[in-house]
Amino acid sequence: MKNYRDFVRKIAEIQKEAGGIRPGGFPTPEIPPRSPDAPVGMIFSPHPDDECINGGLPLRLRREAGFRIINVPVTFGSNRERQKERMKDLTDACRFLGFGIEPAAPGGLAGITPSDREKNPKEWDQSVGVIARLLEKLRPRVLFFPHRFDRHPTHCGTHLLVADALRKMPTDFTCLTIENEFWGALEDPNLLVELDEETVAELISALSFHLGEIRRNPYHLTYPSWLIDNVRRGAEIIGSRQGEAAPDFLFGVLHKASEFKNGRSSPLFPRGRFLPASNNSGSIFR
Repeated sequence: MKNYRDFVRKIAEIQKEAGGIRPGGFPTPEIPPRSPDAPVGMIFSPHPDDECINGGLPLRLRREAGFRIINVPVTFGSNRERQKERMKDLTDACRFLGFGIEPAAPGGLAGITPSDREKNPKEWDQSVGVIARLLEKLRPRVLFFPHRFDRHPTHCGTHLLVADALRKMPTDFTCLTIENEFWGALEDPNLLVELDEETVAELISALSFHLGEIRRNPYHLTYPSWLIDNVRRGAEIIGSRQGEAAPDFLFGVLHKASEFKNGRSSPLFPRGRFLPASNNSGSIFR
């Protein structure tokens, strides 16, 4: 490789070659089950596939800190004819990653958007109650959900759903909340998590089990590019580090980490934090 034209051409070639990889169907690795008293991390996924897209830190917590990761598919999408298919894809992906599944409801919840929250308060409150009962049942030490302005209506609605459920919890309920992004960038992230090559490969492999989704939009192939761009942004916007050297990460995910305690949420890292792959992810609890 002699110049940037070669560099760009190589990227295009690799991207095209990756399109020939057969998606899904990978053998499930041997993953020892977690004990029932292991700390719990819950992922509130607006749709099946979000557990993979933002599964980097949950996967690290499972491996490095002994967490039991439970994915809650809040909805199965608006196309009812595909919901059974999407449940199978989700089951295969979670089995591959070693995540458990706890559906919010058979077939998922309906009407999980900001406008539904305003127009149908009775139905909304019933859905909030479902999430609150799951939180009470599993008592997660950390929970993951989209940020308020993640553009897609169901992503924004899932944020409001979880936030409303947290307000219903008893005063002794405490946890860390980790907000994530995909369709819309976080305005105030305070945590950049490095993902090593093996973790990224696992997440793409798991994402490829969602066959119907990647057929219409093969975003599993552009996933590494998104992770690279997260490092570019995070290096500049976390902790007002403009002008400082960027962390030596290739792949990363951005989050807003907060502590929920006594019914209130406060930033976990007011000055921002980088979490390298060489550090145990359990250190975010200290």
